[in-house]
Amino acid sequence: MKSLILLAFGFLAFFVSPAQVCNTYYFMKAKSMVEQSHFDDKGKLAMKTEFSVGDVKTVDNGTEAAVKQKVTDKKGKVISEGTANIRCDGDNLYIDMKLSMPAGPVSPNGNIEASSKKAYLPYPRTMKPGDKLENAQFSMSVDQGSIMQDVEIFVRNRKAEAEESITTPAGTWKCIKITYDMELITRAAGIRIPIRIKGAEWYAPGFGVVKTESFNKNGKLTGTSEISSIKSI
Repeated sequence: MKSLILLAFGFLAFFVSPAQVCNTYYFMKAKSMVEQSHFDDKGKLAMKTEFSVGDVKTVDNGTEAAVKQKVTDKKGKVISEGTANIRCDGDNLYIDMKLSMPAGPVSPNGNIEASSKKAYLPYPRTMKPGDKLENAQFSMSVDQGSIMQDVEIFVRNRKAEAEESITTPAGTWKCIKITYDMELITRAAGIRIPIRIKGAEWYAPGFGVVKTESFNKNGKLTGTSEISSIKSI
């Protein structure tokens, strides 16, 4: 994680509270809005996601933010809405896996209602290239109006690969590139449909994930997402 304390403060950095360390992440800034733009395999805008951060409160061993999610198509029509919680304990940022559905054709078009058991993807603040990261899995239900689907998400083989600089319309960050395998298993009307993709994301320590890419099993790019704006509300 990028140091939050200038070197001149020396050993005082050891006494920084989790709340002070966590409040640099964009998901941990109360009353802010983060816009994420999603592009198809040809680089054309397909949809956008708005994350509205509400209350940020102190919980055991850290802080927790309530985040509302709204997905719209390229014309601004609402596709889905939902809520999630983001946690931080000073050593890790924990992203609710309800926010981990990839952009592109495999994203569900409907209202998302997650199971009661929460699951989080951890992002260590001391992450460095070569580190192997924790895997995770999650299950949820997707209401698409006339169709109910059960979806399981498995994220495996997460690894910090390299340090890279990433620029989006929202800024430029020094990031850690993370690669992973994702499997989505959808069940509807007794039919099981597995989808396997490979992914890459760029995580700016102390800030959050600023870009993601998804690929099919043949390595072809299927979608890209990036942070396009951050503002106070």
